[in-house]
Amino acid sequence: MDIIHTPLQLWILAFFVLILFEMGTPGLFYFLSFACGALGAGVLAWLGCSLTIQLYIFLSGSIVALGILRKWVKRLPKDSERESNVYALIGKKALVTKEIVPHKTGQVKILGQLWVAQGKMDNHFKVGNVVVIKHVTGVRLIVEKID
Repeated sequence: MDIIHTPLQLWILAFFVLILFEMGTPGLFYFLSFACGALGAGVLAWLGCSLTIQLYIFLSGSIVALGILRKWVKRLPKDSERESNVYALIGKKALVTKEIVPHKTGQVKILGQLWVAQGKMDNHFKVGNVVVIKHVTGVRLIVEKID
């Protein structure tokens, strides 16, 4: 049983297979570039252009798409530059809800959540003080007085 009868069917199949490969390898965009080339070649096959022209468009379209995607990806912030998860709390203000004494933990409330907190050095914070988060160690926030 022959599935592919025309070049158009070949390019459509190639497009979908390449998209599936891209979904299996997130972040690379190589297969997406080739899928764009296959899409361009498929349009030319639908218009009745020769197989040679379709192959040229597939290759050149893939190269152009790779260049565009590469330029776009370079503009995205790197993972280390993104504030995410608990590290997004650094620099934010929190309210002390349980006294923080030197060398012991207390508790702060930030963004509606309660967190275990510890002061830097020999800082002492009373309930109601507003502090700033300077560092995160595991699930413990290290806080300081606001300057």
